[in-house]
Amino acid sequence: MVKLPTISVITCTYNGEHVIDKFLHYLFLQDYPLNKIEVLLGDGGSKDNTKEIIKKHQKKYPKNIKL
Repeated sequence: MVKLPTISVITCTYNGEHVIDKFLHYLFLQDYPLNKIEVLLGDGGSKDNTKEIIKKHQKKYPKNIKL
């Protein structure tokens, strides 16, 4: 059995409501154990629905996504 490392996906966003939903959706479709995925998102003060979309995904993956 191969021991897989924890991966960290680090990115920033600003007014990214048009891409952040698909970004997070497809990230978690990967064939990689959820307990080995960490997503760190930095928001630059978005004025659109970016943070609300991220929070929606945080409810589904609370241990994986940090805003």
